[in-house]
Amino acid sequence: MTSHTLRTPALTVLAASLVLAGCTTGAPAVTEVPLATQAAQTVQAILTQVALAATSTPTVALPPPTATLPPATATLPVPLLPSATASLVFTPAFYGTPGVHPTLTTFCNAAFFVGDIGLKDGAVLAAGETFRKTWDVRNIGNCTWSREYRLVFNGGKHMDGPDWARFPEIVEPGDHLFLSVTMIAPAKAGTYIGYWMLQAPDGSKFGVGDNGLTPLTVKIVVLATPTP
Repeated sequence: MTSHTLRTPALTVLAASLVLAGCTTGAPAVTEVPLATQAAQTVQAILTQVALAATSTPTVALPPPTATLPPATATLPVPLLPSATASLVFTPAFYGTPGVHPTLTTFCNAAFFVGDIGLKDGAVLAAGETFRKTWDVRNIGNCTWSREYRLVFNGGKHMDGPDWARFPEIVEPGDHLFLSVTMIAPAKAGTYIGYWMLQAPDGSKFGVGDNGLTPLTVKIVVLATPTP
């Protein structure tokens, strides 16, 4: 008998034994996984966990935001530039207000009545009484008043005064002078008013007030002469 003939009955018996064992236990067949495949799966699982750990962002508590102030800038004082042209500046005042400085005008000849000196308008005098009227006048034009300027009678009651009086001094713009006239009160009782203007050397007249046409005035009240 040959070896091939003896191997065949042995394999047949082994196969029959395995079939009988399977039918007897009823357990399912287990498929074995090769060791190389298991190792590859393990490495793959480890790599997956590492990748997840790398991509996940930890939550870190940040401090509350703080306001950012702009840097302080130094404020430098602005230098005052000198005026290009020097000019006189006076405080404006109403017509007839004594003791004040009016604003200079752009006219050559302009005057401002500062006030009466001594005898005021409305003064009560006796008939025939000699009196002296004095006006304080300021030069608010841009021309200097020379001694050729005059104070001239311009209407009303003359009261035996002069027709004109020459300026007693030179008056620069912004300066003032006293203009005086001596007169005599009329003989009859009553109220008397005289008007006087300023006159430039060229003969042009000018007065005071906003329009420069208001004359200087002298106003007196004469009492009746008592009967004997």
